[in-house]
Amino acid sequence: MTRRVALISSAAGLIAALAVASPALATHVRPNSATPKYDPLVISYKPCTAPAPLAHGGPLPYGSCPPVQESPWLTVGTPDANGLPSAFVGSVRLSLLTGATSQDIHVVFSMTDVRCTGALAGGAPGVCPGGGLGPYAGSVQIFFSGQISDHCNVPGPPPGPPACPPAPGAAGTGPTMPNVIPFLIGAPCAAGAPGAGGTCAANTTVNSILPNVITKGYRQNIELDQVRVQDGGSDGNVATQFDGEQNFAEAGMFAP
Repeated sequence: MTRRVALISSAAGLIAALAVASPALATHVRPNSATPKYDPLVISYKPCTAPAPLAHGGPLPYGSCPPVQESPWLTVGTPDANGLPSAFVGSVRLSLLTGATSQDIHVVFSMTDVRCTGALAGGAPGVCPGGGLGPYAGSVQIFFSGQISDHCNVPGPPPGPPACPPAPGAAGTGPTMPNVIPFLIGAPCAAGAPGAGGTCAANTTVNSILPNVITKGYRQNIELDQVRVQDGGSDGNVATQFDGEQNFAEAGMFAP
């Protein structure tokens, strides 16, 4: 009887200790796995604003507008739009890389048949060697929106420590992308085979863009709302900001 009481007492003490320790362990609910993430890309179009001159058929009987691409600088081949073959294929793939002491996210991006519009060819001939509807040889950038919930936190107002606190840290939902974290990935584009559009590609990791964002041992629930690809603006160069950059492509699906 004495031993049974002792065991019950020990178990109760352990439960109480765990209850007290839970906040210190900074636990938060998360999935068992969420990798890889693969996003095909579709062309970005401007939203329809009133007055809408067209009406969509049911079950979506709402106003609609003639389609206008968001990007005035880049386009793709489409037979019934510009007489060129349809050859655009784009995607962004994110996958977890984990080792014994390190962790990172591998980013693989590609787009084919990226072409200049007449507006870009007239102002930036160096990135449009074939003129309007010719291949694009400038650059684009991929950006992500979302937020991170992880254990790399400490009590108190910002700014936080220069590095994550000793594991397990404190659970917190914080920085949002791209408002706080400038999580942008630049990608060069090059002319393809004769008659084809340009090809854009990047193969990198998150930590090579922003060191130590992905840290092993600090569970990270990374929410990604949307993946978008911006053009290089009026000069075709993403390194020169604020010169008319617009969304060119974003995550989506195409139904032929």
